[in-house]
Amino acid sequence: MKRKGAILLTLAVVVLAAVMIITRILVGKKSYTVSVEGVGSYFDKTYRGFTNAVTLKDLFDEMSAKGNFSYTLKYGGTEIYTINGLEVTDADMVWTIKINGESVSDLNYEIHDKDKIVITCHIHSNGLA
Repeated sequence: MKRKGAILLTLAVVVLAAVMIITRILVGKKSYTVSVEGVGSYFDKTYRGFTNAVTLKDLFDEMSAKGNFSYTLKYGGTEIYTINGLEVTDADMVWTIKINGESVSDLNYEIHDKDKIVITCHIHSNGLA
């Protein structure tokens, strides 16, 4: 009887490990939190999920493909122009990105597991931050 219990326990551990590995492969290796803070609470939204994305741009593209998040880039493709329809209309508005509290200006920034990404729309009055 003890041998049967040991076999069942071993089998349960193997099945659990397999499920965890398959989940990581299918769902994604890294967990993320992306918070968008726009002008007023109407645009504020938080996204959580798992990804295999390598860079911030890869993650944004993946989120856009899911249909609940959208973004466009400015002219040269390095600055964000719109997020979820809220566009930077002049030089006094800018989208900023912080990952784990650190300012990031390059969408090629490599993301890691459990990154907390905050995207904020700032409006400068008279050109001052």
